[in-house]
Amino acid sequence: MIKTQTDLCTAIKFLIKADPVLSQIIQVTPNLKLCYRKPNFEGLIQIIINQQISNKAAQTIFQRLKTFYANREITPVLIENTSTDLIRSCGMSISKINFAKSLSQHFKTNPNFIEKLKKSDSESVITELEKLKGIGNWSSRIFALFYLQHPNIFVIGDATISKAMNKLYGKNHTLNEKQISTLKKRWSPHNSTACKILWAWVDNGMAGINSDGFSELKNA
Repeated sequence: MIKTQTDLCTAIKFLIKADPVLSQIIQVTPNLKLCYRKPNFEGLIQIIINQQISNKAAQTIFQRLKTFYANREITPVLIENTSTDLIRSCGMSISKINFAKSLSQHFKTNPNFIEKLKKSDSESVITELEKLKGIGNWSSRIFALFYLQHPNIFVIGDATISKAMNKLYGKNHTLNEKQISTLKKRWSPHNSTACKILWAWVDNGMAGINSDGFSELKNA
């Protein structure tokens, strides 16, 4: 688990040695800081809100929902007892509201669900989460990475990660599965930190580097 700043620094040092491209990115990207998010029902609701929309739009909708609930922690009971129309007024789509309602029912039936996830390995966490309506590859991995602090999560289907990898290692061409697998193996057991570095690089304007990633992967 990545629980301390020391854990994060250890992962960064590993990646600097393992990948010259990430090493260059780290030099032009502000220092990463430990990011802890409480693993709970509210966290999953926030992930559902974030699906397939911009971070800015998602933050706006989530804050409206928090304001609607007087900034209390969003719980299954609150979602269950709030009408679809009222939640819709905060900006959530009907499909995402249905996912949230379904999730609240799951937590009602399985009150120890989060505690079970905390004790599970990454594969089991992802498998259990993807059984839930509205939770797919991206959502399950985001929860394992940011909320449970698992160290070796590669976030499948993340648009920002794909954008960064294609630019750095594919000269703006889409990497194939074998090439992506090569990078995941190179970054293991610290794929979570590699993803955080790529997110930070894009968020900070994709500062120019002398990337040699394409030549390394072109035959993969």
